[in-house]
Amino acid sequence: MMLSSCGSKPQEAIAEYKGDIFKIEARTQEYHNSGIKNVELCAMPISFVDFPKDEGQCILKGYDFSDLFVKWKAPQEVEISFKCGRVSSFKNFALVPGRGGQPVQVHATLIDKCGRADSA
Repeated sequence: MMLSSCGSKPQEAIAEYKGDIFKIEARTQEYHNSGIKNVELCAMPISFVDFPKDEGQCILKGYDFSDLFVKWKAPQEVEISFKCGRVSSFKNFALVPGRGGQPVQVHATLIDKCGRADSA
């Protein structure tokens, strides 16, 4: 959970990583020019416009990631990697609305390259 104080809005940026039928959106938020960048990665159908409110669609939450990279391995499989950062929560799947309203699982693999010699 990300908290804000005094109701001010954070600086926000969203990056999209599109697959064949689903996409991952990475939302980065910074409050009060703190220098701490909170990050959420959530899965959704490629046609969705708004960032999901359903926690079941979110795969990764954390902060201060460097070299965050998302790669689709298959229509429902994604690989997430980063050089350094802090993971607050990670799930290896997200439940995404599918055709006819039935939820579909998007599976995720997380690769943390922090401190590894091959991460340069």
